[in-house]
Amino acid sequence: MSESQDIEVTPSRQELLDTLFKIYGKQPNEENFKIYSEDAVFEDPFGQARGIDAIKSQFIGLDKLFSSSVTKDYKVLASEPEFMRLVLHQIYTIPVIQYDLPVESIVNLYLTPEGRIKRHEDLLFRLNLKYRSDGIVGYAWEFGTSKYVRISMLSSLLQAVVICTLEAIVYNLHLKQLAAYSKVSKVPPLKDKALSIYYILFIIAQIFQLILCLDATYNKNTIQVIALAIFNFLAMGYAILQHIQAKNIIVSENIADIYPGYNASRNLEYAIIILMLIFSLSFAYEAYQLYQEYGWNIYKKIGADLRMRSIYKVYQILLMLLKFDIFFLLGFSVQYLALVIDTSQSPGNDELIIHVTVSLCGTISMMILSFWALRAENRFGIIVFMLACFTTLGYLIYKLVIMYTPDGSLSYSCRINGESFSRKCDRFEGSRYFLTFFVIVCFLLGLATVAFTFKALRNFGQGLKQHINHTAVNWNGSLNLDSPEAQKRWSID
Repeated sequence: MSESQDIEVTPSRQELLDTLFKIYGKQPNEENFKIYSEDAVFEDPFGQARGIDAIKSQFIGLDKLFSSSVTKDYKVLASEPEFMRLVLHQIYTIPVIQYDLPVESIVNLYLTPEGRIKRHEDLLFRLNLKYRSDGIVGYAWEFGTSKYVRISMLSSLLQAVVICTLEAIVYNLHLKQLAAYSKVSKVPPLKDKALSIYYILFIIAQIFQLILCLDATYNKNTIQVIALAIFNFLAMGYAILQHIQAKNIIVSENIADIYPGYNASRNLEYAIIILMLIFSLSFAYEAYQLYQEYGWNIYKKIGADLRMRSIYKVYQILLMLLKFDIFFLLGFSVQYLALVIDTSQSPGNDELIIHVTVSLCGTISMMILSFWALRAENRFGIIVFMLACFTTLGYLIYKLVIMYTPDGSLSYSCRINGESFSRKCDRFEGSRYFLTFFVIVCFLLGLATVAFTFKALRNFGQGLKQHINHTAVNWNGSLNLDSPEAQKRWSID
């Protein structure tokens, strides 16, 4: 083995390199792997190994692939207290044909203060490691190398496809049940609109969780992964409410006696609940594994400053809360507008339409304002948003009281499919459970949003905006042989 060094290394560093070359060679022994820390990570463009046992398997496996592995020469490019970089020329002999395959690699070694390797990057053929900042190609690369990214994404996709398909079938059966009822009674049930809206909303929720999963794994956002696991359990609760509400409507209107397909839809609703439980538990486990893999990786790109990381963490949590606020607040406003207005022809109905429409537009406006003000660190905008949040919390309490107050929920003139009926009806019948569910979730999200918005406001002007817009941390592992510090900054713990 020839040695070409522009940079001198200490005897201890030379001993580490000599041991490393033994590991690259045929049949390394147990003692050799003591140069790695217990939680060390090895990564090349084709995969990743975490922990000493996994790293052992990675290198011992070379014995089965090649007849021999010899380090021809190397050149040290950088040697710093906790970082080394070298060019390594290795010769691998392919068995049977006995062909010598020359491989040139850039090797980056990140070291503990004690001098053991905590991260080992081998850029075979000078290929870069791939990360999310490489765009779709980088994400696709990691999708192929990260086990739990693959599992979580495929699980989320499978959940969306299976649940949406079953929900669409149940929705179709529901429409047939209502059509059969209308032929007999000549008047559709007052509550038919409710279930139609909720089937559609549940399908949208499944698409929403798929988008969130893609976003969370793409950005290695541990907080959002955990929140998505909670969202799945909420969706399961929603499925249970959907079954209860459907059963109440079918039984109260005696639809089961008119249309025999009720048993089929009921069984599918049971299947949806059970599948949602399975998917929720499965993703909870996957979220834990992704947490083990990601840690708090998303916050590391902000640098080594612990105070700045804490500020950035508040920023990320608030962004995550705002994403869920959009879904639940818009979901509540849309269903309230569609359900209550369609079945009510009371004298104050015009005012109700205006009121709900304004609240819907207000929700969209306040969400746009929040994202802009948070990103721009605009104090006035964020204060206006907080006032809007308090107004929204009061509005939700008001709607909850209306739903459970007889004078507020009763209407003396109802409209079904454009036809008016002069009879006393409960305009929240068939939708009260769902609206209550959304009000409670929106209220809790609103409280959390206000709390973290206040924290974010206090952090304005402390440098986060500049870090987000101008951070120079190298996330894509691209090589800059003249600047080893760029690689070193990437690995800050």
